[in-house]
Amino acid sequence: DDASTPSHTQRLFSAIGHPDKEMHEIAGANHYYSGPDQRGTLREAVTFPSDPGAFTDEQIKTVLEEVRLPNLVNRLGEEENWSMTLSVGEQQRIAIARALLNKPHWLFRGAAPSALDEETERHVYNLVTERLAQSAIVSIAHRPSVAAYHRRRLAIVPELQQVQSVSLPPAE
Repeated sequence: DDASTPSHTQRLFSAIGHPDKEMHEIAGANHYYSGPDQRGTLREAVTFPSDPGAFTDEQIKTVLEEVRLPNLVNRLGEEENWSMTLSVGEQQRIAIARALLNKPHWLFRGAAPSALDEETERHVYNLVTERLAQSAIVSIAHRPSVAAYHRRRLAIVPELQQVQSVSLPPAE
């Protein structure tokens, strides 16, 4: 799934073994949850957590086309269990569409972008970095290619009870 839950933050914080660690909440920061249960209309699935009426059909259709889901633009009113109807790659792109519409301050991408081919991954990350330039983007991924879209890498090493931070060169 491509979830962005508060539990991600808590698990990352818990993994840091330093005795002087502190967690600070940033007042006014927002986040969103793009969890796996996507029942209801496609409009609701794409606009979550916002009210489905917060965006025009044109805005929703445009973002679906931008994340390469043109086959869904005429299905906004259809009710389905979208987590069962859509492929994992389509669900990951729906999650990106949500982020592009909702513009969160923090975007946590779990299992990112495990089901996307390299070209779609590149396209989606370029969209995210262009359109969410003011957002902090955290990708939890096993693919080395994801590093190209980030300026910093954190590696959690549980057996050493530490987090290793590495600055990355800018993507070419």
